[in-house]
Amino acid sequence: MRSIARSLCLVVSVIFLSSVAEAACERTLIAGSNKAIPATGKINESLLNNAVLIEVNYARCRSGLPALSSDSKLTKPATKHSKWMAKNSTLSHKSNVRGQNSTQARITKSGIKLKTGAENIIRMYRYQLTGGPFFVKNMATCDFADGKGNTLHPYSYASLAREATRQWIESPNHRKNVISNRMRLTATGAAVDPKGSHCGSIYLTQLFIG
Repeated sequence: MRSIARSLCLVVSVIFLSSVAEAACERTLIAGSNKAIPATGKINESLLNNAVLIEVNYARCRSGLPALSSDSKLTKPATKHSKWMAKNSTLSHKSNVRGQNSTQARITKSGIKLKTGAENIIRMYRYQLTGGPFFVKNMATCDFADGKGNTLHPYSYASLAREATRQWIESPNHRKNVISNRMRLTATGAAVDPKGSHCGSIYLTQLFIG
């Protein structure tokens, strides 16, 4: 009985310590990150990258892992690949961009010394249409509503970063890149395809270096 009691105490202690560690993890809202992703024109690359970095490091903190840093040398190839995907309405790790036609090529292009590298990509609606049923009130004016009739708005930098990271975390192959103790640097680039389904799509490329 004493052995069982000790085991139960150990389990309770582990759960308690884990809960305390998770409670210590916080998200910091960046100034301007509540602005909507523009339908056309240039995305604020720095704002987008920092918003995603916050979500990635929040997820890593909850898993007991150290925070990653970002490097502008990684942001450039990530953004360039996102622009290629948006222009071609194609979600792929491969492209026909000379010198950056693969994940390895894009990571190498950064010029950063590395032991390992990885890439996550995703395509999302520009409007917050995921997470449940929705209906179109007026496609011409991009008027969407959820099942309860509430208006669905375009993603902001913060909400896009959170949703993209959530989907990556829920995908085993993408999660292992986000939650990896081998990585030390990351950067994310994005681009909008205004012709994408339901008033536009957003393509994101997330690069990692270890």
